[in-house]
Amino acid sequence: EEMVYVKGMTQLVGNLLRSPSEKFIHFLVSELRASDSKYEFSGNINTKVVNKFNPIIKKSIQGSLLDLMTSSLSREMSQPVKVEVEPEIEEEEQPQDPQESRILTTAEEIAAFEKIKAITQTSKSYSFELKYRDTTSYFGINLGKTTWWFLRLYLSSQKKSFIVRLSVDEVKSLASKFEVQEVSASLGDAASKVIISSVSDLDKLTSLILRCYEAEAAKHQTLTQDLIKIEKSA
Repeated sequence: EEMVYVKGMTQLVGNLLRSPSEKFIHFLVSELRASDSKYEFSGNINTKVVNKFNPIIKKSIQGSLLDLMTSSLSREMSQPVKVEVEPEIEEEEQPQDPQESRILTTAEEIAAFEKIKAITQTSKSYSFELKYRDTTSYFGINLGKTTWWFLRLYLSSQKKSFIVRLSVDEVKSLASKFEVQEVSASLGDAASKVIISSVSDLDKLTSLILRCYEAEAAKHQTLTQDLIKIEKSA
C-alpha cells in the first residue's frame, strides 16, 4: 500500500515541479508574502498575479534543485570513501573457495537475465535498461545502478530461489503456486524470498517479476526525467 502512495506522490511532485499549477503558485506566493514584509504587495493573489509569478517560480524551482544537486555532490566528494559490506541475506550460503579470485557468470544466470529482461520489456510504463551484477553470493538484476536492484537470484545452491523488494503478502498473491518466505535480513524495505526449482519457473512468474520491476522503476523514473530536463535548461 505504501508503494502506491509513494508512486502517486512522486508523480505529483514531479508534475508540479515541471509545470506548477495555479493552486501551487498561489500557495507559494502566499507563503512568500507571509515570510517577510519586504515581499508584501497590495491586492489579492488573482490570475494576473499568478501569471506574473509563473516564470519566476519555474526559475526558482530549477535553481533550488540545482543547488541541492551541487551541495549533495560536494558532500560526497568531501567525504572519505567507505567500503560497505552488504549483509548476507541467504541463509543457505555455500562455502566459498578462498583461492577463487574471479566470479564466473554461468549460462544459467545469463538465461535467467534474458528471461527477466524479456518480461520487463512488456511494461507499458517504464523502459529502463536492465543490467546485472554477479557476486559470490547472488546474481542481482537492477535498473542501471546496483542500488536500484529489484531481484536477486540464488542459483548456485540446490534449493534455488530469488529475493524481491515486495512484502510477503503481495508476493504470495502473485506467486500462489510457489513457496514464499519473508526475509528477515535488513534490506532497507520489505523483502521476500521465492523458492523455485529451475530458471524455467520464471516463465510462470511473469506477473510478479513485472510488478517488482515497475515498483522499483516508479521510485526513480520521475526524478531521473526531472534532473535531465533541469540539466538541459540550465
